[in-house]
Amino acid sequence: YNNVEFDVFEEGHIVAELIGYPIKGFREEIKAVTYHDFEITETDQGFEASIIFDI
Repeated sequence: YNNVEFDVFEEGHIVAELIGYPIKGFREEIKAVTYHDFEITETDQGFEASIIFDI
């Protein structure tokens, strides 16, 4: 990512906006991550995604 802005950064809770470049894939495979509250919204600037990961 080339830009990260944290709105909340405290123990057990992070709210941030991450902006980066398109990628073709990851160097390592993610094998066991769960997620919830996944939402994709189209905005005037493009798309906005909100997701909570449990790693």
